[in-house]
Amino acid sequence: MVNVRDVPIDYEDLPTDLRQAVDYWRGLKGDRIAPKWREVDMLQLPLQLVPTTVVVDCFEDDKGPNFRYRFYGSGLRSVHNVELTGKTPDDVPVSTLSRSIKDEFLRVEKNKIPLFSAYGTDTHNGFGAFLNVVRLPLSDDGARVTNILAVISYRQHDMALADMFDLMRANDVMITPV
Repeated sequence: MVNVRDVPIDYEDLPTDLRQAVDYWRGLKGDRIAPKWREVDMLQLPLQLVPTTVVVDCFEDDKGPNFRYRFYGSGLRSVHNVELTGKTPDDVPVSTLSRSIKDEFLRVEKNKIPLFSAYGTDTHNGFGAFLNVVRLPLSDDGARVTNILAVISYRQHDMALADMFDLMRANDVMITPV
């Protein structure tokens, strides 16, 4: 079994490139709950992060709140070996990862505030994060979260990550929110 932990972290603990992405979002946000999706210029994000960025649309279906990938970065396609543009987190091949992603989107939508996380595993040297993610609310109407911008920074080589996600697809995986 692979045990992956999803650990909330503070802004100060984010890698520099993710702090830059958050600072850009904060500049757009101003005094509002969130900027509008159409105000976001992806090329203003640190360019190395654009391939590992997603944008989801928030919507309701017969099961309740859900999310559809409007943009799914090319780097994520190579790491996860799946194209999710136009699909939902329910289509993520690893069911526990799917639930974890959806739960984080739900928290951002409900609380209307950014969420900063580190995903990793426990090693003999302690917790080893293999990626950090910021999930940033967007609001087209100024009242509710209509989209979420998620920016992911990997700490390992893409091939090692692809191998890890292959391992997760082939085995039982438990993702533990902390």
